[in-house]
Amino acid sequence: MFSKILVPVDGSDNSFRALDNAIFLAKSTGASVTAIHVIENPPTVYV
Repeated sequence: MFSKILVPVDGSDNSFRALDNAIFLAKSTGASVTAIHVIENPPTVYV
């Protein structure tokens, strides 16, 4: 089914729930999980 699962994590509760679900899915399918930390790119201000 799946061999690799990529999960974006931004520190929110929803992203950690997604990670938990990905880990559960990986355990049941034998897949590997990679978490990538995502941050918002702040706007650039030119003075």
